[in-house]
Amino acid sequence: MGAFKAYLLGLIAAFLWGTHSVIVRFLSSSQISLVSVAIVRLYVGAITIFFLLKITNRKVNMRKCTPGFWLVLLSWTANMVFFHLGLGFTTATATMLLESTSAIFVLLFVLMIGRKLKKREILAIPLGFCGASLVIMGGSIDLLGSSTPLGYLLELLAAISFAFFIFFSKKYLTSSKKTWDRMESLLKLFFFSALLMTPALFLSPISLTFVDIVLLLTLGIFPTAVLYLCYYEAMNKLSAISAALIFNLSVVFTMINSSLFLSERIQPTLIGGAMLIVFGLILAKR
Repeated sequence: MGAFKAYLLGLIAAFLWGTHSVIVRFLSSSQISLVSVAIVRLYVGAITIFFLLKITNRKVNMRKCTPGFWLVLLSWTANMVFFHLGLGFTTATATMLLESTSAIFVLLFVLMIGRKLKKREILAIPLGFCGASLVIMGGSIDLLGSSTPLGYLLELLAAISFAFFIFFSKKYLTSSKKTWDRMESLLKLFFFSALLMTPALFLSPISLTFVDIVLLLTLGIFPTAVLYLCYYEAMNKLSAISAALIFNLSVVFTMINSSLFLSERIQPTLIGGAMLIVFGLILAKR
């Protein structure tokens, strides 16, 4: 797979991240906790990938897990917990801004292991963060709002754990030459992560409408299963830094989708921020 296809798949993943934020915002007003939303979407995502593997006659071995897989699983589960808990203590805008710092932590991890980076790769990180900040700060949502220090801490931990997820995924799970191996890794990742969090389903009552169920199924199939299938395929060819910068691009699609579905106004800063993020991706291209 060439670099163009990898970036195209990354773009699709970024778009789906943008739809994810809108769907979760709709579900936040329903009678289901956001952590429960995370658990349900992971089970739906796991079932979706399992079905895709089965219709292509691929065998699935749920018992075969490398030590590296467990590092990815722990970082992924931590991100899901911190991210969804943090949404209850801070605004969506502050959450997006803090999550966009994950690229900075990926850069730090790469430097800590002693890998030499080109100057343009290092420059790409602050460019991407400034672009994401410009998009977010220019949105119609109040940055501070009802945010609390606990909310900031939880979302910062979510950003750090997501950076670990990108770093460990690139190192252990996405280097396989076969797409089917990456699909099986995602199946196990979704299933075991949901299993670890399942006790949280019993901590709060759940009451769903038909629309809620449709949204949960949509969230599990597209902004979970399809999103990470595209993202893992992109990571197979891209550097960890480029993969992290693609996540920053998702804030642009979040604002666009918010305008289309939540009637939020698009600000001129969206264009400038998007250009900075794209320029950062070009610089980071290896």
